[in-house]
Amino acid sequence: KLHDVTGTMPPASMIEDSGAGPQGAGNHDLEVVRDAVFGAPGSADAAQQYDTFQSAGRSGEDWIGFTALTPPKIEQRFVGLDFQEGLHGNTGGWWQDFRVEVWDGAVWAPVTHLAVDPPYPFELAGTPGFDGASFDTYALRFDPLWGSAIRLIGTPGGSDGFLSVGELRVLEIEADRFQNLSYPEEA
Repeated sequence: KLHDVTGTMPPASMIEDSGAGPQGAGNHDLEVVRDAVFGAPGSADAAQQYDTFQSAGRSGEDWIGFTALTPPKIEQRFVGLDFQEGLHGNTGGWWQDFRVEVWDGAVWAPVTHLAVDPPYPFELAGTPGFDGASFDTYALRFDPLWGSAIRLIGTPGGSDGFLSVGELRVLEIEADRFQNLSYPEEA
């Protein structure tokens, strides 16, 4: 059984870690991404989303995720994110590409066998306004991976290069649910 552990982990974002903070029309409180309120598909309610817009514009990767307050038990594994986008403006608020990474205490490791349902329309990333549909929700699932932090990371789309998030939920599974996985023997 999947467990939603979002409420036990504070959210984090690249823009918050940089000290810059968001400057867009969205909610400036990062906690909005884990308030368990999913915006209505097609809504234009900026208060229901967090975005990483900066007036000076940005380039390169961006990320948003969660960090455990205490190291999780060894039998706990991340297995998914439920990601709801926020608003799409003409200049950003979506992804050009993304991946999921888990912090194992030493490095950020990419998850394996990432499946996105429904498929994210990356082919529209160069289109102003993206797909025009705000607050779409995507289930991201992957092979179980232990760690103390998880993030959605990639290149934001649009000429201003920012992302928007309505809700982001973290899912994990207990070891007894995946004990049939094989692991390499230690040397």
